[in-house]
Amino acid sequence: MWMPRGFADQVRDQADIVRIISDYVTLKKRGANYVALCPFHREKTPSFHVHPGKQIFKCFGCGQGGDVFSFVMRMEGCDFPEAVRLVAEKSGIPIPMPSKGSEYDRAQQRRQWREQLLRINEWARDFFHQNLQTPQGQKALQYWHRRGVSADLIEQMGLGYAPSSWDALSTFLRRRGVPEEHLIRSGLVVRRSDGRGYYDRFRGRIMMPITDSQGRVVAFGGRILDDASSDRVPKYVNSPDTAVYTKGHHLFGLSYAREAIRQAGYVILVEGYFDFLIPFQAGIQHVVASLGTALTEAQAMLLRRYARKVVVNFDPDPAGRAAVLRSLQMLVQHGFDVRVLTLPRGEDPDSFIRRSGRAAYEQLVDRAPTYLDFVIAQATEAVDLSEPRARARALSEILPYLVLIPDRIERAASGDRVARRLMLDPQLVQEEIRRSMRRLREPGSRSATSDQQEPTAEEAVTSRGLVTQAETLLLRILLHHPSVATRLKDELRASRAALAMTTTYPLFEEILARLERGEPLTYATLASAFEQDRMLLDVLERALITGGEPDEERVYREARGCLVSLQQRQLEHDLNKVQWEIEQAQQRHDVASYNQLLLRKLELSNRLAQMRSRPMVEVDA
Repeated sequence: MWMPRGFADQVRDQADIVRIISDYVTLKKRGANYVALCPFHREKTPSFHVHPGKQIFKCFGCGQGGDVFSFVMRMEGCDFPEAVRLVAEKSGIPIPMPSKGSEYDRAQQRRQWREQLLRINEWARDFFHQNLQTPQGQKALQYWHRRGVSADLIEQMGLGYAPSSWDALSTFLRRRGVPEEHLIRSGLVVRRSDGRGYYDRFRGRIMMPITDSQGRVVAFGGRILDDASSDRVPKYVNSPDTAVYTKGHHLFGLSYAREAIRQAGYVILVEGYFDFLIPFQAGIQHVVASLGTALTEAQAMLLRRYARKVVVNFDPDPAGRAAVLRSLQMLVQHGFDVRVLTLPRGEDPDSFIRRSGRAAYEQLVDRAPTYLDFVIAQATEAVDLSEPRARARALSEILPYLVLIPDRIERAASGDRVARRLMLDPQLVQEEIRRSMRRLREPGSRSATSDQQEPTAEEAVTSRGLVTQAETLLLRILLHHPSVATRLKDELRASRAALAMTTTYPLFEEILARLERGEPLTYATLASAFEQDRMLLDVLERALITGGEPDEERVYREARGCLVSLQQRQLEHDLNKVQWEIEQAQQRHDVASYNQLLLRKLELSNRLAQMRSRPMVEVDA
């Protein structure tokens, strides 16, 4: 995406990070910050913080942090320019166009076509919906009611009917001024094979509008009315890929269900249109449909905006079971807490709820086993586990799901469960897991690349063991209290030697340089200098996300106390060094050096004693 210089900074400054992030997770106010369960790893206690003043987020569990663009890039799986575009659109900030040339023309044409296509889809939805009230549409309306869909839901979702005509929709759209070229590009009509004319793609079918997460109509699904004719024509026909729709990138019903998903804390994932419509109508509204396919990576990332727990309820037939297994791998790899609901043979969510009711379905949802229990059951079904070869074969079927578990503790515990179930040596199972993971991490493996992007628990806490309390507090004060930082400039400059001994000295050096130039200490400006240093970036994010003391004089005294603590640490280090040099001079029988070093030791000892006697704020080094 083309963007002018400085536009990203403008969007970052104007965007409300709390509002943007609340589109993906449920934030709750806590002091100066907002907190939530982290969308990047599984947790029960909120460790994900958003600081509106500093425009930064930070998870104190997994270590992920950054600005609004970093968050959107991770949630959407997009690059930086696309994240800027998304944040600008969500914030109502107009995206500037190139001022001239062919690039401007192409960008303008793409934008205009997307807007036109969305209008065409809205007109088509209205056309299909209104057809239910025509004499020809009565049969379709009866079909909707026979399948248990109420008039209210038909109205709410704009469900409709495409008449049995080759050109009913295209004629309607032409009257709206849509040219032939746009009709064909919309996917709603199909060019004839001989190139002369076109015909409507959807004919004689009930129609389901497919919306994106914002509720805009991007595509359609059409189903035949007479199942007996499915041998001659496909039962379902869906829109092709267009400028606003890509197969496998959307979830049916998400725009209607997203608030219910957030409130419930999990989502029920089903396959087809009616598997969404009937539960939704029954009051089970935290449900979405994968549009009849195994879950794609784009759909999994879309779900991550709204929930971290998924109950998968696909058809129990062999095809549905295979789709479940493929979807499980995708969900586990993205860190979801996954359960699998298997209905009685021959039932799907649509038929089960109409037959047994909402309460019975919800009971099954509550008792749905974990994905691991489901996978183990599938692998051991009709298998004689007394046979070593059968146990080995079952383990080979389960391993692909174990190695995808992102959390190593959960992965190890799951391996032990599998070992007990298959009556195998737990160490043997753990070794097989490690061997499989090494194969996945070989160069060129997509899993290896994604695995490296997730910080381990050890990486997330690395900085905490290396940074002293005095460093941490001083950084927080400098970043949250610019007036105190300005007052301390001379003392900071005089304390460069002490600061240079700290692990975080590059941060202090950058802060001092910016203070001397009178530049603001914002995350965006500071983070750019440490993009390649995860430890320093982690320290910076932790310091920024933590609020400060409102009393400036108290803060100033605390900051000076931190400097004294760091200076004491430096003197102690110098004393240890001098003592070592004294011992070396003794061994060499170098009397002159020995006497000079003793004087140096006395000087340092006196300075350290004086410093310790000062009534400063105590801060542990």
